[in-house]
Amino acid sequence: MGYSVTLESFESLKGEWIEILPKSAFDNIFATPQWKQVWWRNFANGQELSLIALRRDAHLVGVAPLM
Repeated sequence: MGYSVTLESFESLKGEWIEILPKSAFDNIFATPQWKQVWWRNFANGQELSLIALRRDAHLVGVAPLM
């Protein structure tokens, strides 16, 4: 199940996001929450952020940052 997360609650996903990243085929600097947050703050240009957090049994299994 997924749910949308705003930039204000971005911080709440960081720990879990970092924890699951090594299990991903996309484990690189550009997939880290730190990179996504810095990129968003500098290049969003007033767009709306939507982070889709995918969970299985209350455990984070994926994150999709969307504009």
